[in-house]
Amino acid sequence: MRTILVFNEIGGMGTTSEMFARELEFANGEDIEVRINSVGGEVQEGITIYNLLKSYAGNVKVIVDGWAASIASIIALGGDELVMNEGSFIMIHNPWTGMMGEAKDLRQEADLLDLMTNELVNIYVQATGLDEGEIRQMMDEETWLNPTDAIEKGFANSVATFNKVAACVSKDQKTKYFYKNAPMELSEMNQKEVIHNEVAEAELEVQEEALVEEEIEQDQEVEFEDLEVVAAAEEALLEEDLEEELAAIEEEEEESEYFTLEEMELYAAEKLEEEFIRQAEIKALAFKGQEDLVEELIKEKSTIVDAQKRIIQNAKELQLTANREEVEKGDILKKLNSNAPKALDLKESEEETIESLRKLAAKEKNPAAKREIIKKINKLK
Repeated sequence: MRTILVFNEIGGMGTTSEMFARELEFANGEDIEVRINSVGGEVQEGITIYNLLKSYAGNVKVIVDGWAASIASIIALGGDELVMNEGSFIMIHNPWTGMMGEAKDLRQEADLLDLMTNELVNIYVQATGLDEGEIRQMMDEETWLNPTDAIEKGFANSVATFNKVAACVSKDQKTKYFYKNAPMELSEMNQKEVIHNEVAEAELEVQEEALVEEEIEQDQEVEFEDLEVVAAAEEALLEEDLEEELAAIEEEEEESEYFTLEEMELYAAEKLEEEFIRQAEIKALAFKGQEDLVEELIKEKSTIVDAQKRIIQNAKELQLTANREEVEKGDILKKLNSNAPKALDLKESEEETIESLRKLAAKEKNPAAKREIIKKINKLK
C-alpha cells in the first residue's frame, strides 16, 4: 500500500493539488494511505485534492496523525475510511481571507466567502449525515473534534492507539495559526501516549526509500530482460539471413569460379562498407561507460550478435542502467530491434529503393555489375 503524506500547509509552498495528482497517478489505482497533519491552507487547493481522492479508483484510507484543521478537514473526508490517532484533532470553521480595496471589492470578497462556505457545508453534511444548521453552527464556533467527538459526529470511523513517543503542543502554538478556539487539551498532550509526528514521518520516509530502491531494481531487471529478448530475436533473424546469403553465394560460385578485376573491386568496397557498418552498430549499441569494451569488440572483429550479448552482460556487471526516458522514446530498443545490422548514417538516394534497383538491373548489360545490383535488392528485402 502506497502512503501519501500531507504534513504541511495546503497550497502555496506546501502540498498542492498538482503534486497530489502526480502522487495518485504514480499509485496507478492501487490502494493508498493518506496521513494528515496540517493546519489547512488554500480552499480551492483543498477542494481539488478532495475531489481527486473521491474519484480515485483504489481504496483510500485516511489517517489523521495530528491536526486536520480548516481545509485539511475536507481532504480528510475524501477517503473511504477515516482513522484518527489518539490525540489528533479535526477542526472546522468558516473560511476567511485578508485583502485591501474599496467597499465594492470587500463586498465582492464577502460574497465569494459565502459561496465557499456553502460548498464546504455541503461536503460536511454529505460526509457526516448531520443537518445543515448544526454544521453551520459548528463552523461559526470554530469547532475542534477529538477522536471520540469526531466518531460521534460522523466525521471519523475509528480511533487508533499506540504506545510510542509522547508529544505535546505549547500553549503559544494555538495562536500561531490564528485559531481562536483551539482546545486547551493541546497544551497537555504530554500526559497522553501518542505518536510524535516527526517520528512517524521519519519511519515513513525510510519505508518510502526502501520502496523506491526496490522499484529501481525491478525496473533495471525489466530493462535488461527486454534487451536480452530483443538480442535473442535479433540473433535468430541474423542466422536466417546468413543462411540465405551463404546459399546465394554458393549458387554464384557454381556459376563462376573466377572474379574479374571489376568484381574484385566491388567486393572489396562492399567489405569495407560492411566493416564500417559493423563498427558503427557496435558503437551505437553500447551504454555510456563501455568505451573500452567497444574498442575491444571492434579489434576482435566481433559480430553484432556477439557484441550485443557482451554489451548487455557487461552492463549488468557494471550495474549500468539505460535512461528510462531514452527507453520510452525508443532510442535504446530502436538500436537493438532491427532485423539486420544497418549503418546509422546511410545516405541512400531514392534510386536505391527495390523498384529503382530492379529497373537499373534490367538496363545493366555487364553481368558482374548486374549481380551486384541483385545482391543489393536481396539485402533490402
